[in-house]
Amino acid sequence: MQSLLIGSFLVSIMHSIFPGHWLPVVMLGNLENWKQKKVLMYTATLATTHVFSTLLIGFLIYYLGANLLHDNLHDMHYFVGGTFLALGVYFIFKPHNHQHHTSNGKKGLFGYLLLTMLFSPCIEILPFFLGATTQGVNALVGVTLVYVVVSVLGIVLMAYVGLKTLQKINLKLIHKWEGYFLAVIFIGVGLLTLMQD
Repeated sequence: MQSLLIGSFLVSIMHSIFPGHWLPVVMLGNLENWKQKKVLMYTATLATTHVFSTLLIGFLIYYLGANLLHDNLHDMHYFVGGTFLALGVYFIFKPHNHQHHTSNGKKGLFGYLLLTMLFSPCIEILPFFLGATTQGVNALVGVTLVYVVVSVLGIVLMAYVGLKTLQKINLKLIHKWEGYFLAVIFIGVGLLTLMQD
């Protein structure tokens, strides 16, 4: 269970850093001359919406894995470990480009951002819900808590940092390397999962 929690923590941190989760609200706030408190409140709303839609899918994956495959759970860690390794290889050869769409128009942009975040769950965390099927409900609760707390607080923190120092953040560098960071996390968790007895 420790590898699942550490992996979900690292993925949640990476998830928070993705500019598509916080930059559109910061830019909209600048366009509309919103106060910092309003920008951070709207960012928290978007982050919570995004996390909620991801959790719905994550819980479904856990339920299906734990209930439909319960007769084969003793070998499930091979499937889960293989899934993590496959995702790691995918992110090595096709670096991740995780961004949400933005629009140049100001009217209704926040509503558009809200819908975009609702219907674009974080697929990177979903394998950890599958992995929790081999560890039980405590692992599910752990992955859920880590993902929710780190993602929402991290996204709001990044929006705050973005408001203060936007020009100093090298967004292209983050986009360039994020796929490789995710690959390392997935491969590490996959190997640890495969080594389970």
